[in-house]
Amino acid sequence: MKILTLIILLKLSLFSSEWSEINGPYEHKNNTILYFFDSTNVLLVQGNGTVAYSNDLGVNWDDPYYPDESPHLYNYIDFQGDILYSTGQDLFDDYTNVYKITNFGKEYKSIGRIESHYTGSTDQEIYILNDKVYYVKIPYNESEQDRGWRIYKSNNSGYTWERRKSFAQTSLEHLYLIDDNTTYAIFSNGNVQKSDSNAIVWTKLPFKVENENTFQMLDISVGFYSDGNKIFKTKNSWVEIDVLFELENTDTKIVDIKFLNENIGWIACQNSDLYKTIDGGVNWEVEKIQNISFNYKLEKIQVISENKLSCKLIDDDYIAHHFINFANISSVKKQYDNLALTYNDGNLIFNSEYNGIADIKIYNLLGSNIYSETLNISKGINSKKLNITGVNLIVIEFENKTYKEVVLAD
Repeated sequence: MKILTLIILLKLSLFSSEWSEINGPYEHKNNTILYFFDSTNVLLVQGNGTVAYSNDLGVNWDDPYYPDESPHLYNYIDFQGDILYSTGQDLFDDYTNVYKITNFGKEYKSIGRIESHYTGSTDQEIYILNDKVYYVKIPYNESEQDRGWRIYKSNNSGYTWERRKSFAQTSLEHLYLIDDNTTYAIFSNGNVQKSDSNAIVWTKLPFKVENENTFQMLDISVGFYSDGNKIFKTKNSWVEIDVLFELENTDTKIVDIKFLNENIGWIACQNSDLYKTIDGGVNWEVEKIQNISFNYKLEKIQVISENKLSCKLIDDDYIAHHFINFANISSVKKQYDNLALTYNDGNLIFNSEYNGIADIKIYNLLGSNIYSETLNISKGINSKKLNITGVNLIVIEFENKTYKEVVLAD
């Protein structure tokens, strides 16, 4: 088998200051969400119902389009690779439709219906536990005195649904699924409730959270939450709670927390300060998101990988701005089935097991082609000196295949 090996290593400082705004094909910018399938594939969902897809982390985009079945796509939930799920209200009856979306947002299929007796379409959300167990939360408004939220559960991949619980006179913001029995509910007033009985019986926990993004469970026992000023941790399902972190700056508040495991985690503050720990909270490092206006307020972060973060910020006009960086990378290797990528100190290094031809193109974040060359690769080690800085997209075509990687070069 012919194999061309190209390794790309990046020399980066701790907490890189390279932050760049992702400029998508916005048509309705005041309500946008980005969904990262992996380190290169991203889907833009806009408040007007259109979606757009990029396979190079937002450098280039497909033209925005409306889905064929036009479900309400604002409630995407990412699940296993390129599979997404959404809910949409039928305009002609009292049913909520459940959709399965594949091929990076391009193919849609209705997989089930819920008799919800709800006439709106903007507040429903679907949650996926595994390939069989799904939950949906849907608001109801029978009268001024009879309104709230209902939870429905499916045990057969969304084909049939059962009502599990109604929460009256309250605003249910988010469900957090742990296993088939254990579920957490986060409410707009900061209350947290827990169910160990398939979302039927619920118990209120003795604390409040800042918002739905400041609560996280790693498993059935280990979890974190924030009240806006401190981070708390439990190792035994909230029987015991310890303080993990406390803000010194009282002019801001914690708006999001994300932990990959018990050691690696991020804290996001409204003033755009980011804190990261790699030792379970013993030590924290802080950085300010660069290249942004002082009046932007950080709303949410997404951990694309241990090396990449995305941040959503809101300006004074409630317009969403999405920024991305490469956080805390000392080196990166990208290994494909027959291609590995490495970049080191301005050098592209090719280690090939045979002779071949590689077409190389490099694009900056504006999508401009800043380098293009066809190289004859000899068996063994080959090197090409490049003069690039900042965030770039390297595209390599070899043996009728295209390989892409976004890199940050000093």
